[in-house]
Amino acid sequence: MDTTSHYDALDTTYHIKAINPSFASDNNKTKAIPSDLYITASTAQYFAHQHDASQTFIKQVYETVHNAKLNYFMPLLFAGTNTNLMSKTAAHIAPKVAIGLKPLYTEKVFLEQYLASPIETVISELVGYDVQRTRICEIGNLASQSAGNARLMIAFLVFYLSTPTQNGTMQTTKADWAVCTGTTAVQHILNHIGIRSHVIAKATSDALADPNQVSAWGRYYQHNPLVLAINVADARTVCSPYFEYTEYNKRNLAPASQLIQASQTIQINQASQPAIIKMRSTHAAHRESLPITHSA
Repeated sequence: MDTTSHYDALDTTYHIKAINPSFASDNNKTKAIPSDLYITASTAQYFAHQHDASQTFIKQVYETVHNAKLNYFMPLLFAGTNTNLMSKTAAHIAPKVAIGLKPLYTEKVFLEQYLASPIETVISELVGYDVQRTRICEIGNLASQSAGNARLMIAFLVFYLSTPTQNGTMQTTKADWAVCTGTTAVQHILNHIGIRSHVIAKATSDALADPNQVSAWGRYYQHNPLVLAINVADARTVCSPYFEYTEYNKRNLAPASQLIQASQTIQINQASQPAIIKMRSTHAAHRESLPITHSA
């Protein structure tokens, strides 16, 4: 996942839908578990208002659940709501779930504090073949008001990372492996979906590089966090029969020329056509043109 993929994410509204919605019992009353989630992405530079709102939401959930004072956030944050974001009246809706994503390059990422070797070395030894660091993404900052929305957000990331995007002259997926530090609750959600996770290490507060951060994490380390690695293609195979995934290229960004000036590493193929991309359990994709309005 490179900076081109960051641009694609920011310019897209995503929809993940459970094909067979589930139901739960609450005080002898049957209620539907959320079956639709509309998701948009933000960074500190683009859609900063949403980025701030996502950080605030994540902070509040971590404080409520773990009594934690979180101050570490992924550079790319996805926020989800059960309200249809394609509606003109859907602006400024508070998130119901959020999650962060960080592609791996040369710098050490947060969860590598818990490891004796770089994450790509550990995964390579685990699976018996060479795994490139640049084909790994770190997931973090998962915060949700319900387990149902958390499941939808995790399923979304599986499709997002495994859906091919244009990278220069070829199409490639964004990552082969996703890694995260998952508490017992996250492990339960992965098991509920059927996604296999490889346990890499136990995450302990003793491994934190900054000892002053231990108290900031509150009760987090009491929830048995483990460093997990997930094969994205395998997870896609598991999720495909149960979810429908759609990408709507419909958000407003600055012109591509301004984005390139802001970061010389961003490369955008201006000849490519905006599209609706639908991914169903049959793996079929449907494309049609949609206008994108760029703000000045």
